[in-house]
Amino acid sequence: MAIKRHTNLDIEAAQAGGNRAEVEAVINDAVAQLRNRLWQSDHTERLRIHNTDYGFARNLTGLRPVWLSFSVISAAVCWITYFLSMTQLFWPIVATIVTALAFVLAFAVLPDYVRRKAHHYAETFLAAVIDLDS
Repeated sequence: MAIKRHTNLDIEAAQAGGNRAEVEAVINDAVAQLRNRLWQSDHTERLRIHNTDYGFARNLTGLRPVWLSFSVISAAVCWITYFLSMTQLFWPIVATIVTALAFVLAFAVLPDYVRRKAHHYAETFLAAVIDLDS
């Protein structure tokens, strides 16, 4: 109800309509309208911290193809260099371990991390809206 009072947008009515695109549009419009008001509220610093954390996690996850590609290329270059020069085996092994850890991080750790950061930001955002309403 607090969102409806501050934005004149009815999320529940949009949900009753059953059109998912319309619901998302109403939610996005409400968030955009409320965000401007909340940056001047008492919750500004906490919102900014959680928004920054969420943005960092989202962007890091979004750049997975880039940094995973670099990791695979690095391991490949290390192995090629090793086979061509037959010097130290240490660096190709380290590069392979780092690449494996990067894949674990990218697909096992980061998705849950982004969800947790999004959840924290959403909780802070809604708490600020409720506080703004009182």
